[in-house]
Amino acid sequence: MNFEENIDERTNEKFSYSKYFNPTCNFQVAISEGKLPLKGEEQNNEYESKSLKILHDYIIKASKESDTLELYTSWNGEENLPLTNKTELAIEDLTPEKLILRDRELLIIKNKTFTYIT
Repeated sequence: MNFEENIDERTNEKFSYSKYFNPTCNFQVAISEGKLPLKGEEQNNEYESKSLKILHDYIIKASKESDTLELYTSWNGEENLPLTNKTELAIEDLTPEKLILRDRELLIIKNKTFTYIT
């Protein structure tokens, strides 16, 4: 998978990939390459499993620095079309299989064990 940050190369400023993301999110990462299955279109092959595991590991690592993470799927250019579903999940209940979302589905992952370090 190839991850890219939400920084405009021309202005060097952050932008939001979608109006559905919480504006206080410090980082938004888009997957511009790779194969993550959409719900109902899974092929259950090794490539999909590996991609889901990579994303799962990335989210678990990111959860050590945040109390809330958001995952949203959409085709390029369709980021602001109406949501098809919005759910919340505790980080402890997250599995790679639960990362299979519908097109334009927003998953909010809560990390209740996170503590801010000042």
